[in-house]
Amino acid sequence: MTIFEPFFGKKLESMERFEESILRYATREYERTSIGVLREKTVHAVLKDFYAGQEEDCKEIRIGNYIADVFRGGEIFEIQSAHFGQLRRKLDSFLPDYPVHVIYPFAHCKMVHWVDPQTGEISASNKSPIKGSVYEAFPEFYRICSYLGHPNLILEVMLIDMDEFRLKDGYARQGRKGSHRYDVYPRALYQRVVLASREDFLNLIPAEVLTMHRVRHRRMAEGEQAEASEVEGFTTKELAAYLHVRRTKISFFITVMKKAGYIKELGKSGRAGVYGKVQEREQHE
Repeated sequence: MTIFEPFFGKKLESMERFEESILRYATREYERTSIGVLREKTVHAVLKDFYAGQEEDCKEIRIGNYIADVFRGGEIFEIQSAHFGQLRRKLDSFLPDYPVHVIYPFAHCKMVHWVDPQTGEISASNKSPIKGSVYEAFPEFYRICSYLGHPNLILEVMLIDMDEFRLKDGYARQGRKGSHRYDVYPRALYQRVVLASREDFLNLIPAEVLTMHRVRHRRMAEGEQAEASEVEGFTTKELAAYLHVRRTKISFFITVMKKAGYIKELGKSGRAGVYGKVQEREQHE
């Protein structure tokens, strides 16, 4: 399974299907409660349509004691935008018997629109300066890191260009501080990242980063004396700077990768840990 859908035709197909799901959602009539709050959030509904492939009878399917968002072709698709810790019981129930795709929708590029809660009028709009990436998902993946490596678990990060509508119901002069989000509407699929294997996760570390540091590493083979050798690796700071991602997010990435057994600390550079890949044979020792 590939990680970034590198083949242009396959990526284009996903983008086109995603746009079709957006159009299908936009043309349907959904019941609304007061002030137009949708019963089902838009991104969640669009993604269910995307993964169900227009098959309405495979949505919201009871499997055992739980309801799966989509059950299609013998596989389960669960869409989770936050609170991944709440997935653990479902994963315990589903994973022994079915491949489970956990889909995490995340904003790649976001336009923020401000809505008057009294009149519904949309006033100023501004583009968020922050661009999302797959690494932003790891604080949530940390909550289920004990399941990583399970042969039936597939994580998918859907990086989506979005329009976010916020109510001007907060405090301060323009009512923006402490405001509430009304809904988020997807505009286009930027990238679909699939993480289904050890190699998929390791491919998130650029090859250039892996050789940024050289440290002395001592390895103890069974029945032998410790051998010291010089090995190459990287620090959290170096990886964050190379990827232009906040260090807090990269710290979660490093922690998850260590807990999964994909990387390890090789040594120190001052007070900073230097990390490198765990070879596949080492995982089985």
